[in-house]
Parts: sequence; structure tokens; C-alpha cells
Amino acid sequence: MEFCRKSIRYVTIPGITTIELQNMSGFSHVLPMILHIDVFLAQLVHVMGFWSYIVLFLIVFFERGCILTPFLPGDSLLFAAGALAANSELQILPLMASLTFACILGVLINYWLGYQLGEYIQQKNPRWMNREYLNKTHVFFEKYGTFAIIVCCFIPIIRTFTPFVAGVAEMSPRKYIVVSVFSACL
Repeated sequence: MEFCRKSIRYVTIPGITTIELQNMSGFSHVLPMILHIDVFLAQLVHVMGFWSYIVLFLIVFFERGCILTPFLPGDSLLFAAGALAANSELQILPLMASLTFACILGVLINYWLGYQLGEYIQQKNPRWMNREYLNKTHVFFEKYGTFAIIVCCFIPIIRTFTPFVAGVAEMSPRKYIVVSVFSACL
């Protein structure tokens, strides 16, 4: 923690506290961003204006839609964005619409990728893939899929992998779309 205190200098813009990183290279600037996401988000909104909605859209989209990025800040970002909307720095309706659309689009693309790659994986039948486990996963998603999709959207990291696994397990696309749209609107 001493590292963070020495590397951060707080600068005040009227109404917004900003952070200026000093003498930091590589990934060492990520920790202060995570610890002070509210300050960085306020600074982003102040500097980027309308474009901050697009940045937030992309973060939520990649957190939900790309199986390689479950580490992106989902919940903390939503709370910080909500706080900025409460302070009238962001407008609530465009924020809700863009983030809901990002979530829906992300999970549908993640499901589609799992569905398409699932067929390929089943044809190749690799050693690391046990066909019995795949069949059990398919039965699980047919039986408990609705509950699993809704509950997993509130569990960090798991929410990134659930659509992909549901696609690989060939959960009914129509059922998945309805449930995922409903859960994204929650």
C-alpha cells in the first residue's frame, strides 16, 4: 500500500478529485485505478464527456461477451457510474440503456461463440474434453438453465463463462435469449 501512496498525487478540479499517476510503468498503474475507480471514472466523464458512455459500454460488453476478459470491473463500475448519475455528471437513461444493451449484446455473442465452438469441439473430440461431462452439462442447462443464467449474472467471473458454457452445452437458443435479456434488464 505504501507503493500506492508514493505513486499517486491527488489533483483537484472544481467538484472532482482526480488522480495523477507518477513514475509508474507497465501494469503498476492498474492497482490505483482499481482502488480508486470512482475517481478515475469521474475524471473520465469530465475529460471525455459523451464518449465516456461508449467507454463504459465497451467495458461492460467485453466483461460479459469475451471469455478472455472476466477481470474487467463490472459491479464496481456500475456502482461508480450510478453514483455519477446521481450527481448529474452522467444522464441516467442513456447510461441504463447503453449498459443494458452492452450486457445483452455481450452475453448473446458469448453464447453464440460457445455454440459455434461447441460443435467444433465435439467434432474434434480433444483429450481434455470429456464427452460424458459435456452431456451432463447439457442436461443441467436444459433442467436448471433459466435459474443458472439469472443467478450467475450476479456472480463476478462466473457470469463471463456461463454464456459460453451454455452455448457449448447447446442450451436451447430461444430459451437462452429470453432468459438472458430478462436477466440483463435486472
